[in-house]
Amino acid sequence: MELLTTKNKLLMSLVMDNLSFTMMIVMFFPYINGLGGSQLYLGSIMSVMSLIGLLWNPMVGSLGDTYGRKILLIRMSAVSAFSYFLLLVSNSLPLIFIARLIAAFGGPLMPILGTAASEFLSKEEQTSYFGKLPAIMSVAFIGGSLVGGFISELPNGFGLCFLMMTAFSLMNVGIAYTLPDSTKPKKKEEESLPMLKIADREVRNIATKLRSVKWAEYSDIFSVKLSFELGCALFFRSIGPTFVAYGVKPRSMGYVFTLLSACTIVANIVVERLKKTVYAGDSLGSKRLFHAAALYVLTAFAMGFADNLYIFSAGLLPMAVANTIAGSTFTEALMAKASDADRGGVNGAFESITSFCGLTTPLAAGFLSDLYGNGFVIKMSILPTSLGLWLTYKAL
Repeated sequence: MELLTTKNKLLMSLVMDNLSFTMMIVMFFPYINGLGGSQLYLGSIMSVMSLIGLLWNPMVGSLGDTYGRKILLIRMSAVSAFSYFLLLVSNSLPLIFIARLIAAFGGPLMPILGTAASEFLSKEEQTSYFGKLPAIMSVAFIGGSLVGGFISELPNGFGLCFLMMTAFSLMNVGIAYTLPDSTKPKKKEEESLPMLKIADREVRNIATKLRSVKWAEYSDIFSVKLSFELGCALFFRSIGPTFVAYGVKPRSMGYVFTLLSACTIVANIVVERLKKTVYAGDSLGSKRLFHAAALYVLTAFAMGFADNLYIFSAGLLPMAVANTIAGSTFTEALMAKASDADRGGVNGAFESITSFCGLTTPLAAGFLSDLYGNGFVIKMSILPTSLGLWLTYKAL
């Protein structure tokens, strides 16, 4: 049996990308904090990266249609490698800022790898590929958490982490070179067009399609999604800084993220089983979302007033459960409401809510944390989610 099949190459690329992503989650704030960077500085990086993602991500699929998935994977992986290399060779806060902005154009690779799988693989291989994604991503998340936590505490550990991330991205460049070439023949008028002009054209096409959607029919689910995402974004921006404030080392943070990942896997399995009993008939997800919002509000309230590391850490478990319930329900609920004509455009706009919240909340969280502390930000995260709780209660 051939090990390096196209399916396995795509999965390997996904693992490399997620390892780097998770390592960055665990060690980036301690690294920035050690260089004197404030939470507002970190929030600024994350906001601008989200803005780039908001504009760039819709273009990626169209660019892949024009230039082929292979060349796009090569270029995006090379951009990621260059951004990690900049972090490796410099500890200047301005250059770190630039490096992270460059990284926004290099990933994440999961959407384009998924599209590549639908093009390169047979139906049976596609089923196997997408079926393995949750397990593969969970293993990569756990591995990245542990590796990033341990290595970052070694002498020159942060540099070693950035070296590994650079190597992972370069490996993805090599993997991409071995993939099939799915470049489609270009029309004559497209042969001389640069990539940016094609991207601009595709964005205009997307905007035209979105204007035709009957948005009023989806206002309720969009409102609930926005309230959840705002609350969760504010909360999760405070986890790393809170741990650093308590003096928690990156290795221990790696253990916490590993535990959260395991909890997420178990919660997802439990929710899938409860759909057949407790949540039978809950096709629009109102009951599940109400329970998730209630659990989130209660937990965030307790954690916002906690003055003990162990109470704060214990609260992350029910928070992970609430996030898992909501995450597995939103898309299902949207697809149950969406018509065939609207489904693609509505789903794209729905996912853009996450990017919008990623754009707006880091600056707010960083500013409020520097002024009033991390606990204040966690308390503030209760407000938008309470709105979601009320909206889902009305829908029951």
